[in-house]
Amino acid sequence: MTDKEMLEAMRSMLEAEREHTGRMMDEKLKRELAPIKEDVSTLKGDVSTLKEDVSDIKQRVVKIEITQENIIIPNIQLAYEGIGGINERLSKLDKIEAKQEAHDDRIWALEQVVKAK
Repeated sequence: MTDKEMLEAMRSMLEAEREHTGRMMDEKLKRELAPIKEDVSTLKGDVSTLKEDVSDIKQRVVKIEITQENIIIPNIQLAYEGIGGINERLSKLDKIEAKQEAHDDRIWALEQVVKAK
């Protein structure tokens, strides 16, 4: 066998070995990447679900804000105004009660004077 033939045979063997090694590496890489691909696929589904959940939450928050602005806050303001009116009435009633007590005391004193005569 000549040197050229020997080199050609070695080149063929190396080429075959490189192809075999490449296939082995590809297969090993595919096996190792398969679980990662599954995980990525699962994560994509989870992220999609989370996006839907966040979208739903945003819609609910908007509804809550609208309810708060249009119903709850005005009702709280009405209640506060009502309490203010009640406080004014209670203050007037306290004054009337104080006057009533003063009148009761005067009437009692007058009765005592009349009884004494």
